[in-house]
Amino acid sequence: ALFKAYPAEALDVLLRGVRADNAELRSSSLLLLPRVAAKDPRALDAIEQATKDKIFDVRHSAHVARFRARDRLDEYLRYLIR
Repeated sequence: ALFKAYPAEALDVLLRGVRADNAELRSSSLLLLPRVAAKDPRALDAIEQATKDKIFDVRHSAHVARFRARDRLDEYLRYLIR
């Protein structure tokens, strides 16, 4: 979050992080994905899949990431209220 630009390889690293066994790594990777590649179909798919993760923190991070990637406050508010 400290950088304004990321190297192209950052997306692949974060996508691997989203699939990691460690839930904290999955959550952290999800929160960075919209900053690195908000419109990349692979990033959007990874975020969408993570909304179904077995760990609540990962699911929550996925919803936050989805809001940041899509910039859809209405979707995020529905999630929070639910």
